[in-house]
Amino acid sequence: MWTLFTFILPEPERLRIGFEWGVLLPAPSLLLEGDGKQVRYVTISSGKQLTAPALAALLETAAAIPPRPSRLG
Repeated sequence: MWTLFTFILPEPERLRIGFEWGVLLPAPSLLLEGDGKQVRYVTISSGKQLTAPALAALLETAAAIPPRPSRLG
């Protein structure tokens, strides 16, 4: 069984790293955006942000969330 825990959404001026179950994540440094029932995301506007320890911590925490039913079926 696979589970979706993150996704990347490239946009012309920025990149968004989305977390399928972001609502379950802590929000260190207020990185997480969004107010939906499930998904949260981090907006990246510079390459330097990709190496931030807080982002690495979010990715590790998201990967550790036990599998849940996906909206994708």
